Amino acid sequence: MLSDRALEYYEGGFNCAQCILKACEKEYGIKISDDCYNACEGLYNGLGVGGCCGVLIACIMAVGILCDDVPFCRLEMVERFNGEFMSLNCCKLKRGEGCEILIEKSCNILDDIIDKGRKKY
Repeated sequence: MLSDRALEYYEGGFNCAQCILKACEKEYGIKISDDCYNACEGLYNGLGVGGCCGVLIACIMAVGILCDDVPFCRLEMVERFNGEFMSLNCCKLKRGEGCEILIEKSCNILDDIIDKGRKKY
């Protein structure tokens, strides 16, 4: 399950954004470059300044890789994330939920979106 994999990677030292992409790589059989993981170093902790949640950003990156209708799937991800957590802001989210809960619930949303919008190869 996507959320279980992501939490394993998070507990293993990957940051919040990296663990989402690493889980997607394994769950969906895609290849994500080391350069992409390195780029995600700057996404955790709300871009390093408590801004937009790195989990959400990584989910949007996964949508871009895995979904056909990226604009629609991206919007659905943002709306469902915001509906679940009532914010996109890392500082606010960390005060309410822990990162583990954000990762778990976001992966469940992402998995559903990918299931419905997966690219047809």
